[in-house]
Amino acid sequence: MTAEELVGINKKEVLRAKIEGIRLPDLMDREFVTVRPDERLGDVLSRMMELDLHEIPVSRDGKTLDGVVSYGTILRRKNLPIDTKVSSIMVSPPSVSAETPLTEAAEVLLREGYRQLPIVDDGRIGGVLSRGHVLSVLKSIPELRDVPVESIMSPEVRTAKGEDLALDAVTVMRDMDIRILPVVDDMGRIMGIVGFKDVANYNWREKKRQTLGEMVGNSYPSDVHVSSVMIEEPVTIPPGTSVMDAASLMLDRNISTLPIVKDRELKGIVTRYDLVELVASFRRREMMYMQIT
Repeated sequence: MTAEELVGINKKEVLRAKIEGIRLPDLMDREFVTVRPDERLGDVLSRMMELDLHEIPVSRDGKTLDGVVSYGTILRRKNLPIDTKVSSIMVSPPSVSAETPLTEAAEVLLREGYRQLPIVDDGRIGGVLSRGHVLSVLKSIPELRDVPVESIMSPEVRTAKGEDLALDAVTVMRDMDIRILPVVDDMGRIMGIVGFKDVANYNWREKKRQTLGEMVGNSYPSDVHVSSVMIEEPVTIPPGTSVMDAASLMLDRNISTLPIVKDRELKGIVTRYDLVELVASFRRREMMYMQIT
């Protein structure tokens, strides 16, 4: 559903002005973690897991941006030894400055698959903008109070069963480019959720790692079931919950996914991606993220 369909053309223009009137320096974190180009990837990944970061800026002096280490890049190059230097896997992030409109920055987060994005002026890191910062904007827009999550949720949700192998669940997530699967019983009732990090954390506890793939959950015992690694009793919301309340709940509970449940039956799912996509859809120039599914 487009922004026009959600709020109407006239109101969309009002909301666009309100959203783009919020400057990135007013949202971003000015205190942030960086890593050096000569650090070991194994140490960096450990820090990312500890701090729950998907991206970390790379800087020789903590101020000048040399690149970014991305969790997504690590997943794609999973056979690298953990002693590999950061400089060999870092990438150049898209250019986003303090003056970039919020709607455009939201679009960059989606397009690049980033959760955290360095804000850079004249080659120096001014701060880091996250998807959570974008969500915080939705909390302050009263016009979205009456917009239900059904307007932006994904109604057709791929799920896992507790007896499924974790390996199979990870394969599904990789194939579908998603990070979390709801876990349901034979009646379609929600039991929990499982994500890449749940599997990676289990893997991290079980044995010493030698490659990046082992550290992020690419290799683990073949008999581990989803029920052993899933999060039980996940936070859920009922149909009719507003977009604003969903954003608030995600921020308050530090979660990225909310199953939409009625009488324990899974009706759909809404993610931080969906909510950031909503903000991006207000961008003045119509782009590929205008359609919210």
